[in-house]
Amino acid sequence: MKSMNAEKNINAANVIKRSIRRHFENNAIDEMRKTMINAANNHNFGAIYDYHKLKDGDNYPDLRSNMRTITQDLRNELGIINENQQGFVQAFKSKEFYIVHASENNLIDSTKKSLNLFSRATLMERKMTFCDYSGATQKDLSYLGNDRFVSFSLEVGRNPKKCKSRFGHHFYRIRYSGNKFSLMHSSMMLFDQLNPYLYLEGSANRERLFNHFNISAESRKQLEGRTIRRGDSSFSGFDNSINGLLYYILNDISKLCNEHDRKKLLSARSDDEFNLIINGLYRPEVRVPRMAGFLDGEYEYIKHGSSGCCIS
Repeated sequence: MKSMNAEKNINAANVIKRSIRRHFENNAIDEMRKTMINAANNHNFGAIYDYHKLKDGDNYPDLRSNMRTITQDLRNELGIINENQQGFVQAFKSKEFYIVHASENNLIDSTKKSLNLFSRATLMERKMTFCDYSGATQKDLSYLGNDRFVSFSLEVGRNPKKCKSRFGHHFYRIRYSGNKFSLMHSSMMLFDQLNPYLYLEGSANRERLFNHFNISAESRKQLEGRTIRRGDSSFSGFDNSINGLLYYILNDISKLCNEHDRKKLLSARSDDEFNLIINGLYRPEVRVPRMAGFLDGEYEYIKHGSSGCCIS
């Protein structure tokens, strides 16, 4: 009887935790929407935002439903998955994904060895002294309203890929999983939301991707000329985010005119190949609302310096 009661208490506590995380996410998305409306009133909306799903859609979207339903829209757009795509899907779903946060200072609790990352807004609410490690510019805050999120980059495989960041040289690497309370209500943006074409400007990953798969000039031009829209590349929730990324990749590949290039990209199987595709064609950003907490053993700490890196 005691064990049953204990299990019920644990389940009840988990439901409460999930509800709290969902509340944090809803609040953060709503604040983004308010910022968008203010931008619209200041006549900046058309130039900066296109979060509605369709080009001719409403300029004032219900962001919550958009970000939670776009994944299914992308899946429907794909239609029947062919044999080559199925092999790619199976390989993708077998991968271990990791998110990486960078900061100027070491943010690990020296006593408990836990890692607690707070959004800029949360730090200010708590009147905590902090160095703004979020890297957010004034435009990020006033145009995007993303100061209620903690941001991470995304990479594939056990071996660390990221070796430098403009946000700092202290790196924290966490397994990207919906089993973690901090991450189940995370969101994902596939492009830099302020500068959506930034990923096209001198991406070393993109060049390595094209060279590795020997992609034709025709397909290179097609991939670099894609129309990028925020409205169909923003996802809410872990499952929607990881599946949305997969379907977005498949849709982009399926639109290539060159059949040989489609087959080459769909032949990806290794961690490095998937990392090249994900970070060569996109700039995924995983966002956690309000704060992200991890216990000792749930994260990997990497310090980069002039003499290399130290992993612990």
